[in-house]
Amino acid sequence: MEVSDASLKKDYILTIIVQFMVLASVFLVYKLAAEFLGTDGFSGYALSRRTISLIQSALLMGLGVGIPRYIAYGYANPDQKNPDAYFISALFILAPVVFIFFIFFNLFNGTFSYIFFGSSDYSYLILPITCMIIGNILHALCYSYFRGRLMMMRANLLQAINMGIIPPAVFFLFGKTLSSVLTVTGIIWILISLIFSLFLPVRSRECDPRKMITYAKEIIGYSIMRVPGDFALSTLLALPAILTAHMTGVREAGFVAFGTVVFNMGGYFFAPISTILLPKASHMIARADYEGLKYDLKRMLIFAICLTTLGVMILEIFTDQLIEIYLKENFFETIMIVRVIAIGIVPYAVYILLRSIIDASYVRPINAINIVISLFLFIIGVLLVVLFKMNYIYIVGIFVISIYVLGILSLFVVRTIFKRNKSCLSS
Repeated sequence: MEVSDASLKKDYILTIIVQFMVLASVFLVYKLAAEFLGTDGFSGYALSRRTISLIQSALLMGLGVGIPRYIAYGYANPDQKNPDAYFISALFILAPVVFIFFIFFNLFNGTFSYIFFGSSDYSYLILPITCMIIGNILHALCYSYFRGRLMMMRANLLQAINMGIIPPAVFFLFGKTLSSVLTVTGIIWILISLIFSLFLPVRSRECDPRKMITYAKEIIGYSIMRVPGDFALSTLLALPAILTAHMTGVREAGFVAFGTVVFNMGGYFFAPISTILLPKASHMIARADYEGLKYDLKRMLIFAICLTTLGVMILEIFTDQLIEIYLKENFFETIMIVRVIAIGIVPYAVYILLRSIIDASYVRPINAINIVISLFLFIIGVLLVVLFKMNYIYIVGIFVISIYVLGILSLFVVRTIFKRNKSCLSS
């Protein structure tokens, strides 16, 4: 499966356009949450979305990385008779896991409400949250397959509809209560993902049932090693809000959750590049084209650091005015949170850009190890905050420090990759 430079450029441009559309949708959705649901509803929505991201990362079992990698490698390797067998075997493993999760979470909804919201009073949100998680997982599976085949037109259309159009549309049509917004969004995500699944060019008839266990072991063996990293990153992003919910309440926790949304927007800018970079890097590494990969990555990295630094400077200067325009006067408590958390956007963008190179280069979960180290440092810092009874804003500061650790570790690993392969090529 050869990919021309012109085709790759077109894919980058299209993916960036769609990602900016999704970014605009995220901005609009939180503004609509503030207007339609009020301060408490806004906080509940922000905390719900952060909870969904946390649980989804564990349930996907790293297949968001494993599927595009093995599909891309398989179609680039002429000796591989049917790369789609990896995708089919992944579905058979994931289906019962998601079913058990749905039953378990809804049976013990009061317990999980207390864990994520700091109170069992929010147990009525667990069913809507599980609907959104299932919709998100179906979306991720279709999107991952399209990525692996570099069918970015289909992948971007799915992304634009599910993540760009549906969330704000639901607010306009069903935005009376928080539970209705979450439930309807989840149901529509499920339906649209099922429709797109009909257009997956999966060659299921060519699969040898006797080899499915081998394929399943291979893709799960690769993907499951990334679960600790995916879950640790989602935990790192979710813990500031969840801990704040237990320390002060859902209202303040929602403001912190919104702060992490603003923080994540730095990653949104470079997620399109990372999205295409994993299968593309897999191709280049398979051909041992490290010089070409290094040249492309260096340009991207310089651009990312310059752009995010400029963005952070603008955000720090105009946070007051932006919050007043965006969320009105009831949300001034978010100003300090946004200012502190914005400092971590630059190293987070660096991590987002480099993680695909690391995943394409190693079977070992190096990204996961880096994230776990950062999470461990964050937990130590939080224990100090609790021990000395500090304000919850210190948790946000410790979170930023842990993100800097993650960015520095990612830079070190990528530098090692190119240094090692330069030595191999010259010997």
